[in-house]
Amino acid sequence: MFSHIYLGANDLARAEAFYGPILDRLGWRPRFSDPVVSWAAWQPADADRPLLIIGRPYDGRPASPANGGMVALLSADRPTVDAVFARALEAEDAAHDQFLAFVAEQVATYECGGFGG
Repeated sequence: MFSHIYLGANDLARAEAFYGPILDRLGWRPRFSDPVVSWAAWQPADADRPLLIIGRPYDGRPASPANGGMVALLSADRPTVDAVFARALEAEDAAHDQFLAFVAEQVATYECGGFGG
């Protein structure tokens, strides 16, 4: 189900020194390490996926609890990816609309209660 999990790291050498022995003990093996790109990955010894990837966040900013993490799900084919993406956009639009309605309700409640009373 999972393709990979990406963890942001500001210091690749330290991250590899930390994760390498732990993942080795869990039966995972190195998949790649690229200090130029500043990322490395491990995979289960008996499979190609999922990967655990550590590295510099894609946006180039420092890794932090809210920047650098990523979880990717596997898909059977590109049409499925496209359909899931379209559905996610629909869900985002619906969530956004619900949020706007909530804010409008809160503003109306505040205005009526705060100024109309």
